[in-house]
Amino acid sequence: MEVVTDLNKINRKLKNFKGSKAQFWLFDISHKKIAIRISISNKEDEDVMYLAIASCQYIRGDFSWNNPNIYVDKYYDKKKWSMYIDY
Repeated sequence: MEVVTDLNKINRKLKNFKGSKAQFWLFDISHKKIAIRISISNKEDEDVMYLAIASCQYIRGDFSWNNPNIYVDKYYDKKKWSMYIDY
């Protein structure tokens, strides 16, 4: 397992997972900590990535989606570590 904290590397890895499926996978009761499972399946095996998110302030949308366009940024609206998902 590889743990990545560099934003540029995170976004490169997310970009390489085109044609994938994303779904909310794990969360704590307060929903302040979330793990999103991103997977690409082919006939032989499945590549899986987990995006762990902490200190969530706001969630809106579906619980799973196909072909996600996920981008992580350090700042948004003067707050740290934002994540954008287009679906």
